Amino acid sequence: MPEWTLGAVLDAIAEAVPDRVMTVSGDRRSTYREAADRTRRLANFLAHNGFGAHTERAELQNWECGQDVVALIMHNDLYPDMVLACLKARVVPVNINHHYTPREVGELLEYLSPKGVIYHRALGAKFAGVLPGSKDTVQLLLSVDDGSDLPELPGAVTLDTALAAGAEDADIAASPDDLLMVCTGGTTGRPKGVMWRQGDIYVSSMNGADHDAVEEIHTKVANAGPPWFAVSPMMHAAGMWTAFSGLLSGQTVVLHDTKPKFDARTVLETAQREKIGLMTMVGDAYAAPIVDELDRRSYDLSSMYSMISSGGRSPSWI
Repeated sequence: MPEWTLGAVLDAIAEAVPDRVMTVSGDRRSTYREAADRTRRLANFLAHNGFGAHTERAELQNWECGQDVVALIMHNDLYPDMVLACLKARVVPVNINHHYTPREVGELLEYLSPKGVIYHRALGAKFAGVLPGSKDTVQLLLSVDDGSDLPELPGAVTLDTALAAGAEDADIAASPDDLLMVCTGGTTGRPKGVMWRQGDIYVSSMNGADHDAVEEIHTKVANAGPPWFAVSPMMHAAGMWTAFSGLLSGQTVVLHDTKPKFDARTVLETAQREKIGLMTMVGDAYAAPIVDELDRRSYDLSSMYSMISSGGRSPSWI
């Protein structure tokens, strides 16, 4: 049976339901058509600047990587798009926890040796002292607008500039063997990069299958249920699995705005407004304030059929 890349699945969904909203994050609502075009353009930009795969998987040991790595230091807004753009470019996206100290992020960048870093502008300012280094491997700093008025880092390219420059299609043929890397949170020691074949991760963790033909995807996404809500950050694997399981099934996925401090009232107002069906979070740090808020106020959550906690200690109310 054929295997699929995540970028190819996104493009297939965009063919079937181009005007369906794919992600909601704060004030941004992106359709599948917009996301497919955004990821295509950024992939072209990366490829035109020498990013990609340089040694094929069959020539490598299981623990080796023959692709360029791009580190993501981001809030939730546009996070899935940046992951998918990297994968379309045959680049390995890897999450960086933006709650780490600059010293910890610097050490993690030394470990990962990324060729590029994509970051929200305010987080770029937070980690400015460690971003340009990383053993001198970093050749691209790509800044994503987050509404802050902080200055750009020297030599950084804005996302809008990159998207404009990526209009011309590059010759890229992504492979299911191409990797996605997830850095563990360090709860079992220092953070470690875990590498996944994207053909495997689509089937095992993202609600996918080895579809015989694109028509299977078109049929699968023809009808969507109520939106899914990933409350935890995308840079946490639990949040990313929820988001990608939903959006690669043609669902609308709401991404919690992680720029301000976590606020349970905002979460529940969002769930009520967007008529959420499924909501996921990580442990008591999220669940306990939500339960307290539900005790204080009433919310119409009649559309919700599932609330899930994973990736951390089970909430005390389960």
